[in-house]
Amino acid sequence: MKILQLLNESLKIAANRSATQVASIIIVGLLGAASTELLAAFSLALSAAAIFFVANTAIQYGLQAELSKSMGAGNHRDLFGIFFAGLWFMIALSVIAIGIAYFSPNPFNSISESGISNQAFLAYQVLVLSLPIVAIHAGINFLLEAYQKITLVFRLRMLAVALQIVAVIWVLHANPEPQAYEISLAYLATDVAGLLTSMAACLFYIDRKAFFRAARASLRFITERQIYFRALKSGGSVAAGAVSQKYLFFYVGLYSASLGATYASAFAILNSIIFLLLIPVTGVSQLATIKLSFACGAKNSSMLLSFWKVFRKLFLWVVITTGVFAWLALPWMISLFSEDTMVASHISGLGYLFLVFYLMDCSFSFLLSMLRGLSDIFYPQLMVNISMLLMIIPVLKFIPGVDFPQVIGLFCLVEFWVAAGLIARWRKKLGDMLAVPDHRRVS
Repeated sequence: MKILQLLNESLKIAANRSATQVASIIIVGLLGAASTELLAAFSLALSAAAIFFVANTAIQYGLQAELSKSMGAGNHRDLFGIFFAGLWFMIALSVIAIGIAYFSPNPFNSISESGISNQAFLAYQVLVLSLPIVAIHAGINFLLEAYQKITLVFRLRMLAVALQIVAVIWVLHANPEPQAYEISLAYLATDVAGLLTSMAACLFYIDRKAFFRAARASLRFITERQIYFRALKSGGSVAAGAVSQKYLFFYVGLYSASLGATYASAFAILNSIIFLLLIPVTGVSQLATIKLSFACGAKNSSMLLSFWKVFRKLFLWVVITTGVFAWLALPWMISLFSEDTMVASHISGLGYLFLVFYLMDCSFSFLLSMLRGLSDIFYPQLMVNISMLLMIIPVLKFIPGVDFPQVIGLFCLVEFWVAAGLIARWRKKLGDMLAVPDHRRVS
C-alpha cells in the first residue's frame, strides 16, 4: 500500500478520533459568547460526564485490534462475538454511570452559586443518558473500520459533528435565555441521529446473518465466555490506562496549581497544545493498529513486515513535520489559549524540553498502538500505568521544591525509560510474528 494512501486514511482516522473534542471546543466558544453562567454550568456538567465517556471510548480502542485481527482471519464468528461482548460491557458501564448520576448527591453542591450548581447537575443527568448511545455508535464505527470502511466512518463522523454544532446553534438562537440542560438535550438528540445513520450504514455492508447470529449467541455468557474474556482483557486494560492517565494529569495539575495559578494554567494549556499536535500522530497510530492486526489475523508475515516499514516512515514524516510547525508556531498557539504573559513565559521557557515532551507523547501513542496491532495489550499497558504513577507521583509528593520545568523534565525522563521498554517488547513480538511461516505459503 502506498504511503500517500495510508497518510490519507490516517488523517481521516485522526479526524474521527478528535472530532468530538474539537466540536466540544467550538461549542464551548459558542456558549461563552452567549452567557458566562451557561458556559460555567455546561462545562462543569461536561467535565463530570467526560470521565464515563473516556472509559467507554477507551474500551473500544482495546477491542479495535481484536476486531481487525478477526477480520483479517476471515472469522466472522469471532469478529461479531468480540463486537457484542465489548458492547454489553460498555452498555453495563453506561447503566451504572446513569445510576450514579441519578441516585448520587449533586457533585456541584460545593459551588457557592446555587443556580449554576443546579443547572450543571441537570445538564449532567441529561448528558449521561447519551452514554449507551455513544457506546453503541462508537462500537459500530470501529466495526466498520475493521471492514476497512475508513472513508465511510469519516463521513459519518463529520455528519454527526456538524449536526451537533447546528443543534447547539439552534438552541442558542431559539431561546433568548438558553439553559445548560437544553444544550445537553441537543447533544442527546444528535447522538441518536448519528447512531441511527451509522446503524443503517453498518447493516448495508456487513454479513447480516452472521451479525444477528452472533448477537443471539453473545447473550449466552457460559458458551461465549472465552470471547468475553478476550474483550475484557483487551478493552479493560486500555480503559484502565485511560483512567490512570486522567488521574495522573489531575494530580500533576493540582501540583502545578500549588506552584501558582499561572503554572496551573500553563500545564493545562501545554496539554491542550500537545493534544492538538498529536491529532495526526493519533491517526497514524490507530491506522497502524488496524492494518497490523489485519495482517496478523491473515497470518501474512510479508504483509506485516511491509506495514511495519511503511508506518515507521509515515510516523517519522508526520512527527518531524508537526514538530517543526510546533516549534515555529508555539508563541502563536499559546496566544490562542491565553494572553497572560506569565503563562506564556512558563511554556516558552521550557525551550527544547517542549519538543522532547511532544516527541515522547508521540512515541507512546505509536508504540502502544503497534503493540495493540500484535494483540499485545495487557502487559505493555500495565507497565506504562505502573511506571508513570509510581515514578512521578512519589517524586512530587515527597521531594520539595520541584519547579515547573523539572515537572515536565520528570515526565520526559520517565516516558523515555518506558518507551525504551516498549521498543524492546515491540522488537521481540515482531520477531516472533515474522518467525511464523507465511500462511499463504503454508496453505
